Amino acid sequence: MASIKFPTFPAVDLSALDMSRLNLSALNFPKVNVADIDTEAFADAAKDAAYVTIGLAVVAFQKAQVRRREITKSISDQATDIESRIESFEVKIDEAVIALEKHLPGGAGSLLVQAHDIAKGARQQVRTRIFATA
Repeated sequence: MASIKFPTFPAVDLSALDMSRLNLSALNFPKVNVADIDTEAFADAAKDAAYVTIGLAVVAFQKAQVRRREITKSISDQATDIESRIESFEVKIDEAVIALEKHLPGGAGSLLVQAHDIAKGARQQVRTRIFATA
């Protein structure tokens, strides 16, 4: 089993940090006056961001739908091609069985045709079930 080697990251030891020695009052944080905030502009910006997010989600969903349809069509085309190839191969088998039947004695020829008809019916049932799900 293959193993994965992860990179090592440097460790930072914070066990000796003494928070009581920090003077937080010496830090100058900016003063924010809530009354000066334009709430309407903020709400408009949030609304625009929501619309953009929803729009991107819709576009992504539509792209996924288009791709799904393309894949479905491709698979359907391949299934149709495979089915036509199988049918042409079966025609060749039918012709070979008919030619072989002419060279066999009467009883053996009729048994060959019966066996071939049974096998052909079974193949048709299998093919119908396979291509019905595709």
